[in-house]
Order: sequence, then structure tokens, then C-alpha cells
Amino acid sequence: MKDLKEHICPSCGGVLRVDIKKQMYECPFCGVTFDYDYFREDSVLDIAEDAVLKGENHSARKAYEFMLTKEPDNFEALRGVCLISLKMAHTEELRQMDKYSKVDRDVAGKAIDRALRDSKPEERVYFELMKDSVDNGAVYTSARKSAESDIEKLKSAKEEMRKYVISNETLGLEGDGYQIASSPKSTIAACATAFFAWFFVVIVVFLCVHTNPYDAKRYVPKVSRQTHNIYYNGSYVTPTPAPLTPEQEAKRVELYNQFKEEHRNDVRNMLIALVVPLGPMGLIILVSEIKYRRDLKIVTKLENDIRDYRVNIRSNKSKMKELNKMNIENVEKMKKIEAPILDR
Repeated sequence: MKDLKEHICPSCGGVLRVDIKKQMYECPFCGVTFDYDYFREDSVLDIAEDAVLKGENHSARKAYEFMLTKEPDNFEALRGVCLISLKMAHTEELRQMDKYSKVDRDVAGKAIDRALRDSKPEERVYFELMKDSVDNGAVYTSARKSAESDIEKLKSAKEEMRKYVISNETLGLEGDGYQIASSPKSTIAACATAFFAWFFVVIVVFLCVHTNPYDAKRYVPKVSRQTHNIYYNGSYVTPTPAPLTPEQEAKRVELYNQFKEEHRNDVRNMLIALVVPLGPMGLIILVSEIKYRRDLKIVTKLENDIRDYRVNIRSNKSKMKELNKMNIENVEKMKKIEAPILDR
């Protein structure tokens, strides 16, 4: 419905057009013009309301504007222009907070300011409540966007945090806590276990290698070794080696000193063997500690962000709830104001 189709030319039956500047109706077919007073005021408002119901806001606005050229303080026309500017059909829709995201505040603000300026004093409170509702709607839309943004950020922060922590549930522990995955405790435990195993091996090897077989208590010449036990006095006994001859003793001492000279660095080598692994192990632990501290810093920041996001989400949801309640109250007041006016 581009024009006011209900107004038919009495001469030819064509649809009349509205020329607001000339304040008259004009027939595009036969050229006849009619003063706007030719049609009743109620008819124009009915046409506008019907256009609104059909979603033909452009035609409805033209009808309301035409009405306002005749009667600038007409409540129904001012109300209609404001609702069209808000892309709403009825006052009841002002309580639907989701609709405000589609409102052009500049356009709506100009329409409401005009209504506040031109309306009758006793009807002005209606448009004041409308303006308050629109302002609430703008704040609601902003709070909703902020809450939705924080919800997405919260999800991202939680996903990011899962890269650095192991939840208690995964560890088989109770509670909602967590442990940082890169904690150096396991690395330290592994290095300590490896070092003690290495220490045991080194000591065993050292004792085997460093024990001098030519010690007087251990040395037995090959020629005097008994290869088997002998039966003596009812039992088998190992014969006691015969004392070393001077030549054998001299040979033993020579071999003893030779072995001692060859193995004089065994203690030093043992200590080196024990100390050398400490370097790589210490480096491994240091790298693990650095990574842990870095991850701890990241996790701490993520924790703070998550806490802030949750606070903001709760705050915005509380604000949205309060604004919705305020608009419901405003709409109820507006309906009480408009009801007797529209029934006249």
C-alpha cells in the first residue's frame, strides 16, 4: 500500500494520492484535487492503522504525517510515527527487549523528541515513558552484547586453560581443582630415581674394579690353589694354602703396587661418573621449572580473566533483568494512558 488506497476519487474511481506540501489529495488519473478536509480525520487514522497491521509502514507514516499537518498534537498520529520509527506496531511490543537491537536510535529519538515537543501536556508523560523505555532498551542491548561477548571469551579462556592444566577429575581426585600439567614435580622425581639407580651402578662397578686382588688377605698363588676339597677326619674341608715363599711374597707385593698404581684414579673417576649426570639432570629440571613458571603465569592470568568474565556476565544479566522489569512497568503505565485516549 504505497498510497492511501482507501481514498477513492469520486469522479473516476481512481486511487487518490496525498500531496502533503499542498495539503490536498490529487487524483493521478483525472487530475481532480480535493482539500484534505474533504475526508474525515478518523478515516486517515484508520487508514494508517490498517497499513501498520499490513506491515506497510511507509504508507502508514505518510498517513500519520498527513494527520499531523492538520493536527500537530494529535496523540494517535504522534504515537504512530514513534512506533513506526521503532519498527513496532503496538505499545505492547515495547516490553520485548530483543526488538531494540534493530532500532535506529537517531530516527526513533527524533520522532519521540517531536512527540514530546508537540503533544498535549496531559499526554506528554506517555512519550516520556516511551523515551525511557527506548533508553532502557539501548542499555539492555549493550548489556546483552557485552554478556554474549564475555560468554564467548569465557569459553575461549576455559579451552585455553585446558592446554596447561589437568583437572582433578582426570587425576581421580575430588573437587573442582586442577594441577598445572608442566609441574616440575614429576620431572624432579624421575631425575632423582634415575640418579639413585646410576649411583648404585657406579658404586657396584667401583667396588668391583677398585678391589685389589693382590691384597695379602685375598692373594693366593695359582700354584698353591686347591682345586677341590679333601676328605679329612670324617668330613670334606678346604685345605689351608701354604704360606707364601719369599719369592711369591715379592711377586705379590709387586703386583699389588702395580694394580694400585693402575687404579689410583678410580675414586676420582667414580666421583666424576656420579657428578656428570647431575648437569643434564639439572638442566632438564631447570627447563621444566622455567616452563612451569611460564605456564603458571598464563594460568593465573586466565584464572583472573575467567573470574572477571563471570562477574561481568552476572552483572549484565542482572542489569538486563532489571531493565526488562522497568520496561514492563513502563508499558503498563503507557497502556493506561493511551486506553482512554484511543477510545474517544
